[in-house]
Amino acid sequence: MFDYFSVFHRKNPLDLVSAHIMAFPDQLGPKLVIKSINGELNRNQHDQLKDAVSGRNDIIIVDSYLSREQLHSLLNECQTYISLHRSEGYGLTIAEAMSLGKPVIATAYSGNLDFMKSDNSILVPFKFVPVGNQAFPYPEDSRWAQPDIEFAANAMRELSSDEGLRTRLGTKAKTDVTSEFTIQRAAEFIKGRVKELSKRSLLRSLRLISKKFL
Repeated sequence: MFDYFSVFHRKNPLDLVSAHIMAFPDQLGPKLVIKSINGELNRNQHDQLKDAVSGRNDIIIVDSYLSREQLHSLLNECQTYISLHRSEGYGLTIAEAMSLGKPVIATAYSGNLDFMKSDNSILVPFKFVPVGNQAFPYPEDSRWAQPDIEFAANAMRELSSDEGLRTRLGTKAKTDVTSEFTIQRAAEFIKGRVKELSKRSLLRSLRLISKKFL
């Protein structure tokens, strides 16, 4: 799932398509569903994606807004969730899929590593590459991850054929995400952080006062 306004090359659907075709060249494996929005407002990139899946009846593009209930249903119906992103802030849809007990394959880089581990998902190795000139507003000379497409394809094949592995990863993913990333845990973290910052602010004020009068 991605929004074209969230930077097409960062979300990296083209490499996902390449990995799927590499994993299932005969089109006899699972279907790949790519859910996007705002493709009509980013016609050049949307056409790139459509060209990449041309002739593949096993790859479905859904470029439209769905209700929260429809999105939840779509995630709940999938066998595996995959994100070959080059960078992520948090990876909300990844976390949502894991909370539903879905095994996830994703790039081993960025905010998703806060909740993705080697025992609850499949992490795709990567190398750092320049961002380049097709990912505004990111600086051209900054770097982000280029996931290993062959590794991802092998992982897709493995999860597709191994129900036991899907169950083990999905169960662990759901347990980890729903126990560690709750509203209560977030509130506890924020409360502790506010206390820490308040204490630091008080100490700075006391130092300034002491310098003024000593």
